[in-house]
Amino acid sequence: MAMPRSQNKVWLRSVRRAGILLKAILVLLGFATIFLWMRGGRGDSFRRARVWHDQSGIYAAISELSSRWGNVTLHLDTGTKWEVRTIEQLQDALAARGYSATWGWDSGPGAFRYPWYDVNLYQAGPVRWDVQRDEYSNSGHVLVTVIVPDGLLVLLFWIWPGLSVLFAARRAALRAYRGRLGLCVDCGYDLRASPERCPECGRMVGITSPRQTCSTAQAAQ
Repeated sequence: MAMPRSQNKVWLRSVRRAGILLKAILVLLGFATIFLWMRGGRGDSFRRARVWHDQSGIYAAISELSSRWGNVTLHLDTGTKWEVRTIEQLQDALAARGYSATWGWDSGPGAFRYPWYDVNLYQAGPVRWDVQRDEYSNSGHVLVTVIVPDGLLVLLFWIWPGLSVLFAARRAALRAYRGRLGLCVDCGYDLRASPERCPECGRMVGITSPRQTCSTAQAAQ
């Protein structure tokens, strides 16, 4: 069953708004990547640690997002067993390495205190990654490492918003060019024989938006 035209317009409007919001988020992520890129030599990182215990021992899940040597590095440790007696001892050991229960910002040469290993990674072009699973215990421990060059990440974030801006500028230039030649700005039909309304697409001449076109056409009827 076909969707009514009014509902179709509302759905398309919602999709456009969601697209605009997603593009804005991608642009902000690109600027955040550039910020990390510029401060990569300082060893800045966002980091977080979650601690818990069960019958088998005391565990810590550690996450870190950092930029160093021109790469954005993401480390996710879903739960490593630590040889400590109490949770307080583990929390103190993680705090000494710059980790807390909430996302925190660590800056300076000593920011990288956790023993991440970037060797023997899988590679596809400039992207490197590795997934290690603990097969010797029932903890389900997984260590994920992903390394992406800063420039590639910015390009991935900005390629869709950038192409959207280019296409919008092209459409605006094309509409202006058609208007100077006396053509319909929507479909390019020659309007010399019908200067008030385009016989091809029905657009009223001098109307700049589809909403104005509909209202003007209803008033004329």
